[in-house]
Amino acid sequence: MLYTFTGGADGSEPYSQLVLDSTGNVYGTTTIGGNNNGCGPPYGCGVVFKLSPGSGGPWTESVLYTFSGGSDGGFSYGGLTFDSAGNLYGGTYAGGDDSCESPTGCGVVFELTPATPGPWTETPLHTFTGGKDGANPAQNVILDSSGNVYGTTQFGGDKKPADCRHGYEPGCGVVFELAQGTWKETVLYTFTGGSGGEFEHTSVIFDSSGNLYGMTSNGGDFMAPCPNSYFGCGVVFKLTPPDRGPWTESVLYAFTGASDGSVPESNLLLDSAGNVFGVTQGGGNNSECTGNTLGGEGCGVVFELTP
Repeated sequence: MLYTFTGGADGSEPYSQLVLDSTGNVYGTTTIGGNNNGCGPPYGCGVVFKLSPGSGGPWTESVLYTFSGGSDGGFSYGGLTFDSAGNLYGGTYAGGDDSCESPTGCGVVFELTPATPGPWTETPLHTFTGGKDGANPAQNVILDSSGNVYGTTQFGGDKKPADCRHGYEPGCGVVFELAQGTWKETVLYTFTGGSGGEFEHTSVIFDSSGNLYGMTSNGGDFMAPCPNSYFGCGVVFKLTPPDRGPWTESVLYAFTGASDGSVPESNLLLDSAGNVFGVTQGGGNNSECTGNTLGGEGCGVVFELTP
């Protein structure tokens, strides 16, 4: 055990993956906690933290930034990504423009810049509006070699709620790019709520050819014998960059909710041979987890997709 959160200024309920720097310090986010009650007492809006190893003793936590729930964002479910200069990038599920999904906001993508000495500085790079640009990023962002930022949103995309099988959220989610420097957003793909998937709970990753891979938690084969088949059990997808025009989506696999799994919400891994690895919340046909409300029946699986 490296650190136990207290639910106070140090944060509470970490949800994301962690990232390491070159000296072994650990960085992450918490969804709530902190000493700012802008998201409603007594919970707080979450923090960005750093854990530093002790010399034969306990690790020490430093809070790098406390979210306010305003223009800076709030409730960070995703992890962090370093650039080559030591800046951190991430997203928050809420905050930003409080006219979007009033009064909570649709989230932001942010940059944290280190200061020596003193607190880190947060800069919102993009504030989501809930329209074509997307809404509610729920995972970490990634950077390419030029410093452009890529990520996904769970909702938004300028689609009517009826286009998404849940029927109560604005749009089915998008994959986006923020251009380095100007941070202008380009929507690379908008999910439509059908066989191509909907509701992005995962980040995207690059292969060596510049294609993007990711997963949606719902959508896919709506006729599959899945416990939540009205919504679909989710898909693994690939986005191929164009010479001109939009990116093209290919569905690599649609989950059925049986032994193959159901409702993926993790990030993917790629090996050098192009095999894809991930996990699902449900499925797997284990009766010990019958009635799992998140992923249907079953306890989940670890899977590999082979091209």
